Amino acid sequence: MENLNILDKLRDQKNLLTKSQKIISQYLLQHHEEVAMMSAVEFGEKVNVSDATISRFVRSIGFNNFYEFKNYLREQMKNFDSPYKRVVKLTDMTVKEDEHATTKEFLIKIGTKDLQNLTHLMENFDIHLLERAVHAIYHARTIYLMGLGSSSALIDFFILHLRRMGFRVISISEGGAYNIEKMISMGESDLLIATTFPRYSKATYDAIIYAKKKQAMVLTIMDSNFSAISSYSDIVIPLEIDNVTFFNSLVVPMALGNWIIMMLLAKDRERIQENIRENINNTVLLNTKI
Repeated sequence: MENLNILDKLRDQKNLLTKSQKIISQYLLQHHEEVAMMSAVEFGEKVNVSDATISRFVRSIGFNNFYEFKNYLREQMKNFDSPYKRVVKLTDMTVKEDEHATTKEFLIKIGTKDLQNLTHLMENFDIHLLERAVHAIYHARTIYLMGLGSSSALIDFFILHLRRMGFRVISISEGGAYNIEKMISMGESDLLIATTFPRYSKATYDAIIYAKKKQAMVLTIMDSNFSAISSYSDIVIPLEIDNVTFFNSLVVPMALGNWIIMMLLAKDRERIQENIRENINNTVLLNTKI
C-alpha cells in the first residue's frame, strides 16, 4: 500500500474525530512503539475502547486492517545500526579474483539503490506538501536552519542558496557545530527548517521542541513521518535515504533541495534573480578587497 503520512492525517482529522478516536490518536502518537507489538484487543484495553473501535480507526486513516497497520508501524520504526555495525555487515566488497569487477559491481549496486530511491521520490511525492513547504519558507520573517551529522549537507545547501536569494537566514548549525541560543528571538512569524536522519540528533529534536514553544512553524525533512520528532512538526517531508553503504545516502535529500529552491525562484523570479546578482557581486567585491 502507499506510504501514508499518518501524522498529517491525524492532524487534519483532529477536529473531526470522535472522543474515542481522539484518545486512540493521542495514545498512538505517544506510544507507537508499544502499539506496533500489540493486538487490536490489547490496544483497545490500553485506551478503554473495543477492538472493533480500533479496527474502525485504522480503516479511517487508510489501512485495511490492524495487522496491516502494525506492519506499517514496524516498517517506519526500523532500527538503524551504527556506522560501524553497517561496515561490518558489508560483504559485497570482499576481494575476489577479479578485484576490479567486484568493485564495479558494488558501485553499480549503490547507484542502482540511489536510482530506486529517486524513482520512489518522483513517483510518490506530494506536490501539495511541497507547495506548503515553499509557501512557509517564502512568507517566513526569519528562516532558522538546523541539521547535524549527515543531515548538515542539505542544511548547508539551503543556507547558501536562501541567503543568495535574499531571505533572512539564521544558521543554528554550521560546520558540524550548533548554537540553539541563536533561536532566542524566534517568534510566531518565523520558520525552523530541520533535517534529521538516523542516527537522530537530540540537539535537533530539542531545537524543534523549542521552536514550537516559541510558536514558530517547523518544517522537518527526515526519513519517516512517524516518529516523536515529526509529531512536533507542522510540515514533514519523508525521504528514502537508505542504501547498501554504511552511511545515509544524500542523493534524494539534495534532489528535494533542488526542487524547493527552484519552486521558490518561480514564486518571484525577478526579485530573487536581482538579489542573487547583487549578493554574488558583493561577495566578489569582498574577496577582491581581501
